[in-house]
Amino acid sequence: MDPILVLEPEKFDEVADKLARIPYGLAKVLEQSLRRASKGMISDASRTGREIYGLKHRTVLADLKILRPWAASGRFEAGVDVKAKARKLSLMRYGVRPAQPVSSQGVPNARRRPKGGPSFMVLKSTGRKKVRRGFVIMPPTDAGEADGPVFFARRGKAKLPIKKLTGPGVRSILRRKQVREAVRGNALDRLYKQLDYNTRGLLRRYGLK
Repeated sequence: MDPILVLEPEKFDEVADKLARIPYGLAKVLEQSLRRASKGMISDASRTGREIYGLKHRTVLADLKILRPWAASGRFEAGVDVKAKARKLSLMRYGVRPAQPVSSQGVPNARRRPKGGPSFMVLKSTGRKKVRRGFVIMPPTDAGEADGPVFFARRGKAKLPIKKLTGPGVRSILRRKQVREAVRGNALDRLYKQLDYNTRGLLRRYGLK
């Protein structure tokens, strides 16, 4: 499901012929070009994903990684994947409003809750939604929360129990057909430009044409 870029055999043969006189020239150019093309794939995935989800660019980038090419080992591919430690995102990442904790002591203050509850937006197509019994608090420093304020909701009418609210992780972005098509659509053109540019550069350094 993750966007992968694989070099086509025809282009591989073309580059190989041009660099045949340079030791390890083919591996150098392929690995460099694939790596740079995959960086562009990261940007494309983030940009297209943010057209669908209410996330910020830095949030998406934090969980994406480049699949490194290893041309010297015969792996002529690159791509975009999600980091192993990526999990569902705190709903705070989806633009919770108001985002300020209701109390500096972590105790909800009903007088400061907005009418209808705080709102958030996961999918831009469905707009903002409210959580009637939701509230934002700053967990105690010993609670293991390193990302700042957290969005909670009561499970019932009583004050307790409460649950932490989360939204889809970045993996959901890469599973979207719209994102995969956008990433792959730009990747091959970007790769070919990088191959031509890096091939010419290496030939010049060796005094060849």
